[in-house]
Amino acid sequence: MSYQQRDEDLLKSQATGTRECWMFRRRLAKRIADAEKMISYAMDNGIDVNADDLSTVRRARHALWHFSGSEALEAALYNVATRLAKLVHYPNSQVAEDLRRAEELVSYAAFSGNDVAPGDIQALSQARTAQTNRAWDSAIESAFYSALDRLAHRAIPVVAETAGAEARRGARRAIRIYTSSAVVLTFAVVSLSCLLFTVNQISEDVEQTIRQNDAGAMSLHNQLVSHGDDILRAKQKSERELRALLASSYSQHYQLQNDTPEVIDAREKAGNDLQALSNSQPALQIKESLQKFATNNRQLFNDVHRIRVIGRLLNVSVTNRYTDRDPDCAEASSKPAMAAGIAASAPAVTDWICDQARIRDSLEIKVPMLQATSEMADASGNAVRPESVIADGFVKIAAYQDIRAMALYGREIILSFVGAITGFVLPVLYAWLGACAAILRKIKIECETSRFHPEYSKVANRSHVTCAIIVGIAIGLFSDLVHGGQNISPLGVAFVAGYASDKFFYFVDRLVDVIFPARSVSTRGIQASDRNSAQTGTSSGTRMHDPSTAGLVNAARPA
Repeated sequence: MSYQQRDEDLLKSQATGTRECWMFRRRLAKRIADAEKMISYAMDNGIDVNADDLSTVRRARHALWHFSGSEALEAALYNVATRLAKLVHYPNSQVAEDLRRAEELVSYAAFSGNDVAPGDIQALSQARTAQTNRAWDSAIESAFYSALDRLAHRAIPVVAETAGAEARRGARRAIRIYTSSAVVLTFAVVSLSCLLFTVNQISEDVEQTIRQNDAGAMSLHNQLVSHGDDILRAKQKSERELRALLASSYSQHYQLQNDTPEVIDAREKAGNDLQALSNSQPALQIKESLQKFATNNRQLFNDVHRIRVIGRLLNVSVTNRYTDRDPDCAEASSKPAMAAGIAASAPAVTDWICDQARIRDSLEIKVPMLQATSEMADASGNAVRPESVIADGFVKIAAYQDIRAMALYGREIILSFVGAITGFVLPVLYAWLGACAAILRKIKIECETSRFHPEYSKVANRSHVTCAIIVGIAIGLFSDLVHGGQNISPLGVAFVAGYASDKFFYFVDRLVDVIFPARSVSTRGIQASDRNSAQTGTSSGTRMHDPSTAGLVNAARPA
């Protein structure tokens, strides 16, 4: 045998030993818990327990905690458990359990006003005394079970399991569990619903803003080009007139002086022409369009920022690779800003979205707009000329292209994620919440009527939740059939289906019967049935049918 094979066998033996040790510790812990439970029962019922047995159970618990012990201690623990079982569960475990349930049933019957026969109470008292005195015999057992049978018939529909303290503890535990589940689910549903509302609102704002700017971008571009041509023609005309004056004989005599009355008049006339051009109807329309376009740009840029925040909240990347880098880049903010005229349109080392100064230059309007005189300045102290305003309008259009691409990209990603949540996550949560509501209502009714069963109710409630989750997953497949022409939201249908999942599965069973009808065993029986139905239809002149089934057939029939 090789060393490798020997090492593998050693590892396997160690793993087997570890697994067996773990299973042994589980069995030992269960045995200790059973012994402690029997000791507690004996103390509650006044049964004397040997002090040595108590010490043995205590030493076994200590050994379990400290991973110590011996074979002698294990054997002593098993002997103690056997003695406790004989002492507590006299004459046997089933009879002792029946006596405990009988006491709870008698207590319920007495407090609920049921007529309990004195003979039945006497038989139960004799059985309890016989158990305490360890004098159980066949006569006591016969009288006890006869009285218990009569008492159970009087207490129907309440049974011993639903009338005891264990049922009340189980009901309180179930209420805590499903109340906590309902609170958590409500918080999740409300949070996701608020998120969906915010995303839908942002999506509508983005769509509306893009629609407005798409319609006005080309018109604004053409207006800016046309107004720029008008300014250029006006300046060229003024320059020609001024050169004509300077080239005249009169101007040659005063060639060293540019402040002659004729030159001053020509310059004033050129300024007045530009001023009139800046206040013309096309210029006013450009100002209004540019103001509206820039406002939409700023709103769209804010929507992009909100979409990015929601993406980070959902751990979804909404960075658009159309730009140079992530618009949240912080390393580019320390670099110098470019001039306002080339804020968004010219190629730059850094993305304009990464620089706060360039963001302001690309999104804000510089006032005053389209002024003819160069002596006026903007808020930064720079001279404002009509040509710079035209260039600023082109900057807004160039910036809009970047913002539009980022907004549409982020909007599509967020809407896809939100669509997945709306279509698959929220229906499950709503169905689960509906199941919790139905279970809490059911527990309330069962507690009022003392019909909560510690075991059966637990199984029924868990199966209800499981079925509700399945319904929430599959409800979208039957949305058209379940709606039945009613104006109900899919999430509302999911909540109702989770609340009454058994009704939904009954609907599915009917749908299965309609789509896949059962076949008869013999063809002769089918022919006889068809013949009888034909005779019935001929005699009555009408044909009976189930309207609900017919509706299911029409709904399930392929188009």
